[in-house]
Amino acid sequence: MKTITDKGMQAKPTSKQQWLSQPFSRGAGVFTGRITPNGERRFYFRYTDSKGERLYLLIGPYHPKGTSGLTVAQAYAQACELSERHRNGVKDLHVDIQKQKEEAQRAEQQQQVDLAEATQKAELAAQRRITIRQLFDRWAKTELAPHARGDGKRAGRKDGGKYTEEQFTRRIFPTLGHIAAEDLRKSDVLAVIDAVKAEGGGRQLP
Repeated sequence: MKTITDKGMQAKPTSKQQWLSQPFSRGAGVFTGRITPNGERRFYFRYTDSKGERLYLLIGPYHPKGTSGLTVAQAYAQACELSERHRNGVKDLHVDIQKQKEEAQRAEQQQQVDLAEATQKAELAAQRRITIRQLFDRWAKTELAPHARGDGKRAGRKDGGKYTEEQFTRRIFPTLGHIAAEDLRKSDVLAVIDAVKAEGGGRQLP
């Protein structure tokens, strides 16, 4: 039986296509190599489909060391797998492989969708776990700092929220600043209010 070798795949190009063939058992396809007039070298698996047509399925380009293509051994191993599938009843390999590619693409797309959803859920969960201090910082940046509203009117505090921040730093952050907003309970707030009342005789929080 003829075998495809490095020597054969490295033959000098001619003015015509050069084909090298290494057949499997009868009806199991043929491992082939091609050398084009411009020096391209590629491997194929030749087989007959369900309609009786002879087709060439590209395996890949040739490279003696496999760095920018396939070695003869690597290409032959893939041809053996294709031959096995063909013998096991997959007559239309082109169609079957295309279906596999499409299924793989759909699976990859679904993985990307799942990852995006998981990331979004994680971000939402992280947002729900924002602390009282972080919530205040966001409020100070968007509401307390002087800024122009959409209607052109000025908004915010003249001091940029400095006084309010001082009060929060003194009365709230020491006990509640590290607590996640979703974990805050009415009893936590009442405790702060009671402490302020006891300290200032009914003085209100900012």
